[in-house]
Amino acid sequence: MSYPATRLNKRLRHLVMVILISSFFVISPLIILYTTGYRYDFKSGKIQETGVISIDAMPRDAQVYLNNVLLNQQLPIRLPNHAPGTYTIAIKKSGYYDWNKEINVESKQTTYIKNITLFKKSLPILITNKNNIADWLPNKTGNYWLTVNHNQATYEIQLYNTISNQFIPIWRGNTSVQPKISWSFFNDLGLAILTYKDHQSILLIDPLDQNNFKEFSLNLETNDTVVYQWSKSSPGIFVKEKDDNTQLYKINFYSLSQGSQITLGLVSSTVWYAEEGNNYGTIWNVANDQKIIQKKFQTNLTGSIQLPQVINSIIDANDQRIITKSNNNSLIIIKIANGISTGENTTLNTQSLFYNLATKEWLTWSPAELWSIHDDGSIILLNRISEKINFVIPLDYYGELLIASNNQATAFNRGYYVTQEMLSNNIEINNIVADINNRKIYFDGKLGQTAGIWEMDY
Repeated sequence: MSYPATRLNKRLRHLVMVILISSFFVISPLIILYTTGYRYDFKSGKIQETGVISIDAMPRDAQVYLNNVLLNQQLPIRLPNHAPGTYTIAIKKSGYYDWNKEINVESKQTTYIKNITLFKKSLPILITNKNNIADWLPNKTGNYWLTVNHNQATYEIQLYNTISNQFIPIWRGNTSVQPKISWSFFNDLGLAILTYKDHQSILLIDPLDQNNFKEFSLNLETNDTVVYQWSKSSPGIFVKEKDDNTQLYKINFYSLSQGSQITLGLVSSTVWYAEEGNNYGTIWNVANDQKIIQKKFQTNLTGSIQLPQVINSIIDANDQRIITKSNNNSLIIIKIANGISTGENTTLNTQSLFYNLATKEWLTWSPAELWSIHDDGSIILLNRISEKINFVIPLDYYGELLIASNNQATAFNRGYYVTQEMLSNNIEINNIVADINNRKIYFDGKLGQTAGIWEMDY
């Protein structure tokens, strides 16, 4: 038998075989490591396990770019086997503002980009002007506004529906002073304080029950101050009519015909707070020297907590913390446990407050700082801003906020610390609110020289 001529002698063939076998034992583990999520880091000279990038956003037809490269995938997107390091994410859609963020991918970790909704590029639309309107105030969801109209000696209260763009008459009369309107922090209920010649009344307003507004007469003269507090746990208000030792009672919104006045207990101070429980109510009452907060239960259980300084009001209280306001209008947050102060008191030099129904937290701000206060007493600095902060309102259920000054409004995603300017240029904002469900912003102010209530999609 003869073989074809070749330059590979026996020694070279053995060498080739050794190289191929060696390559198999070297390359195969590398392939296995690569397919199971390991990468070689040339900077550190080490093999590292990869991480995962998970992206979800609305609208779902938005385009996603990773390091400026378009991903040919539909949201939500999962990107496995990415080497640890820094990446840039961009989410884009025509007619919407871009969302950009630099992220860090870590070994054996999943980096989540979620709860992101792009904002529409839209312009404000005037929905009503301010003819004869002496005062107006939106509720916390932005669906309804209470307006007080003044025509000569007559005042009229109307309910404005931003969805239907209709004004619903509520009350009309000749009162000695302008009615005072208010909305609850905790639900979509409102009220108006009416001052007649010989007494005062509270008008209870439920926007969903527009044919059944209820007026509750108070045992107060025209020059007395109506002191009330919105109930946090159920629809209603707590009312104390006099400054001396008088009973505190609850007015329920939905049981007036059945006798809604529920007596809770004696209040001997001008500084108090009422809290409802499953079996009894609690009254937080400040002693005459304003140094002690007393807990008074209907079960006759009492306790006291030393105050760090003089206060003029109690904003909120539970079994873990008390939020108070001092005489210089600073907030003092007192942490408690088992009815006793833990000694952890925090003072915030903030003046404004808003209860975020979506995240169940108090937002409080000064002209330059924004903080959140939680039920467990934890306090978080959310942002420091160069522009003066006048309003802070929620934009979604996940914590995105709109921060507004007199002439500018900026969306702030505190989870990713991303900002997006929403309103600016020749604008004046007197009040602003967002309808989260319908993704609309309403504001009282001016655009150019035109004043009124404006609507803008976002």
